[in-house]
Amino acid sequence: MARNIAKPKLAEAGPGAGKTHTMVDEVVAAIQVLPPHRFLAAITYTNAAANTIRERLCRRVQLWHNVFVGTTHSFVNRFILAPFAELVSLLPEDRVYAPVDVYAKGRGAGIYTKNLIRKGVIPYDAMVPKARDILKMPSMRDRICERLAYIFVDEFQDADIGMFEVFEHFRKAGKTTLYFVGDPEQYVMSFAHRGHKPPAYDNIPYFRLKKKAELATINENHRSNAEIVTFANQFRADLKQQAVKPHRKEPRVLFIPSTSLKEIVRCYQALSANVETQEAQRTRLYLSEENATFDPIRGCFQLTQISNVARKTRTLLGDTLELLSLALDRSQRRACNDFDLGRLQWRAVGIRLLNELIAGEYGIEELKLFVSNTFDHSISKSRIPPLEDSLRLLNAELFKGGAAQRTELCASIRKAKGLQADAALVVAKSVVELKKWLQTDRSARVADKQDKCRLGYVAFTRPREMLCIACLEQVDEDVIQVLQDRGIVTVAHDAE
Repeated sequence: MARNIAKPKLAEAGPGAGKTHTMVDEVVAAIQVLPPHRFLAAITYTNAAANTIRERLCRRVQLWHNVFVGTTHSFVNRFILAPFAELVSLLPEDRVYAPVDVYAKGRGAGIYTKNLIRKGVIPYDAMVPKARDILKMPSMRDRICERLAYIFVDEFQDADIGMFEVFEHFRKAGKTTLYFVGDPEQYVMSFAHRGHKPPAYDNIPYFRLKKKAELATINENHRSNAEIVTFANQFRADLKQQAVKPHRKEPRVLFIPSTSLKEIVRCYQALSANVETQEAQRTRLYLSEENATFDPIRGCFQLTQISNVARKTRTLLGDTLELLSLALDRSQRRACNDFDLGRLQWRAVGIRLLNELIAGEYGIEELKLFVSNTFDHSISKSRIPPLEDSLRLLNAELFKGGAAQRTELCASIRKAKGLQADAALVVAKSVVELKKWLQTDRSARVADKQDKCRLGYVAFTRPREMLCIACLEQVDEDVIQVLQDRGIVTVAHDAE
């Protein structure tokens, strides 16, 4: 029988509002009353975000064995798949998880996924559907929900339909206190609803939950100065932020009229050279919808391309051990048994491979040699595609880690979510794209099925002190008028 658990709480908070800080406060309070025989889970969508939450919690409370902090995929594995998938014959006992793009197979994705699972390779995209299948079994759902006293979910606007349905099982069971935090205007994930048609914007999981939850609003913006906050407020009617930082009393949202990418970057660097900074070094972002936009000038201006890959395991060593497991055609437990390795010896092999990965770009041939020399084992051809995907993600993550101290960072807007810098340059590839970004009509923004309007909002809210906007096509008088209407100051040509 369901207990008298309150409605889920949904905290709506815009960019720079301190969402993570607010959620950590809630988690700390819940830990004080957490029964020792039940669990608390704090869930987010990237390992970087999970690590931030874990570090902030550790400064304030001791994290006992029954406090879990991790990504959505590590959550469904820990509490649903690991204990129950084999029990109900949904997944084989001997299995490894891998970043296989099953949807590249088109209509054959379902059969391809089944064949992989039969061989013990579980694509990341199959984890949530299998978790939902288990939760649909009443006896399993009751056991799972009984274990969890609290679930906290960060960046809930990024939840796809599958994860929403997982959380719905917990809500309906009435045994778990649920807390969600997010911002619908930063929803730019329609592409992630792979395998089924993405919902209309006003029917994404965030708004479906909102109808059933107790709503709280956080209006403050601690990131950006008042000029940028005032500018960003034009693009939403649901939440108007209040800047904690003061007005700088000079233009801080600027349009660079050049259509030459080199000239745009030179002008941007000159304009932002002396803005205020909170860091030891001034940081600048270079953003566009596509990663490749800045490729022609990255070397010239020493821009570091960054990735925000959401790894499914908790650490780089964890990813490396999963890579080894996949290469050896067996789970980590079975690998230890078959090759007569203790857990510490297994980890030592993983550390050795990780060090080789860190030393330089690592390909499939290097991995084959490592596995052959270490285990006298040949990698099967069927393992090559998922291994190449795993290596690509690991190399991207290692490259991002090495770039963390760089100050000139370029990325696609989607990968820039969660990032911030002293200044940001946002470049549209076309006038049509720029107009989408500058759209303030609410009905037009809601009708945007490709997230174009919201991509602009995400990009515009990254900087602390200066926002520069540019377009690689010549803008006409109508666009100039729109820029003026939005309070954007066009830079004089001689500023270039």
